[in-house]
Amino acid sequence: KLDVSESYGRVRRAYDEYTIPTGDELGTSAIVQFMKLPKGARIVDARWVGPNITAGAANIGWAANGVDDADADGLFAAAVTAMSAAKDLKLTAVATGYNKKFGAETQLQAAISTLTDDGGGEKLALEVFYIVD
Repeated sequence: KLDVSESYGRVRRAYDEYTIPTGDELGTSAIVQFMKLPKGARIVDARWVGPNITAGAANIGWAANGVDDADADGLFAAAVTAMSAAKDLKLTAVATGYNKKFGAETQLQAAISTLTDDGGGEKLALEVFYIVD
């Protein structure tokens, strides 16, 4: 028998954004927290929009939730999110987050590995489509 999230589930959309404060470079170890997904959420699609700045990279994934391990780049890896130009990326089937079902409420986040250009006023945005019932 198929899980309801695999057949005829209702798709929900979550959108969150973070505006980089003026004069802030975020540095090399910032964590930007986005939305939380509810227990049982299965990710079916995601989109990452990054700023047009001259240098920087981020891993976009999730924090450990007590059931599922953390995966810093489960949605998008730093290699594809280098922010040397504006980015508008979609989740691909090779990402570990594709079709991932969470066993507990889960915090999605971006781990900034390097953002050394002043991105003040620029936005980081994450949009996730998921099925929970």
